[in-house]
Order: sequence, then C-alpha cells, then structure tokens
Amino acid sequence: MPDDTAVPDLYRLAFMPGCFRCPKCGFQLSKVCINPNLDLIGTREEDRQSEPCPNDGTMLVHVTYKEQLEVYADRLKEEFERFDTYQTAVKEFLGEVLAVARNSSLSNEARIEKICEALRVEILPRDSIKQIIDREQQEAGK
Repeated sequence: MPDDTAVPDLYRLAFMPGCFRCPKCGFQLSKVCINPNLDLIGTREEDRQSEPCPNDGTMLVHVTYKEQLEVYADRLKEEFERFDTYQTAVKEFLGEVLAVARNSSLSNEARIEKICEALRVEILPRDSIKQIIDREQQEAGK
C-alpha cells in the first residue's frame, strides 16, 4: 500500500496538459492538438508553455487536475440545483393542468381553453386555420 505522506499533495501538483488560467481575471486557455496525419491527439511540447493573458497581460499559470475537478464539481452542483428548481416548477405546473383537466364542472371546450391558457398556447378559430392553409397552398402552387 503506497504511503500518501511520502509525496504530499501529489494530486494537487499534477497539472492538466495544455490548460492554463489567469490568476487575476480567471481567463482559462486550453491548448489541444488533434492531427490525424501525425496520429497526434493531446498536447505538444510548445503547447505546454505559458503565455500572457490576452485580457491583462499576466502570465497564465498551469491548471492542476484538482483545481479543474473542483470547478467541474461546483458546476455539477449548480446544474443539479437548476434541475431541482425546474423539476419542482414542472410538477407544480402539471398539477395545475391536471386539476383543470379533471374539473368536471367545466365543458370540454372550457377545459381545453384553460389548459391552453396555462400552456400559453393560442387556439386559432377554424376560419383562421382554413385561411392559413389556403395561403400556404397558394404559395406552394406558385
């Protein structure tokens, strides 16, 4: 079993090849090469050199795997929170639509109108639909 104390913070010191970040503004640069002619995917030696930030001229620093994984974890948490928010909103919305659909005191037409209002869908009168179809057929015939 390897001794983790022998090499402290080994994972923190492992750099992602070709990934750089500006310590001032947070700009991130990824240099990756994909060249099927040379059978090369990844980074070349010249892609591993730091360069100045295009925003403020500060030298970019290498991004470690740990830093990038922390960014990914934070982003994933944000997305799960957004998903939960949307899921709650959709459940509430569907509950309202089902309540209208199950309301037996309304006529079928009234139910459809209420559901369309909730869905923000406009129902066109039959005459309008016929006019649209006629116009499209005339344009197609030209």
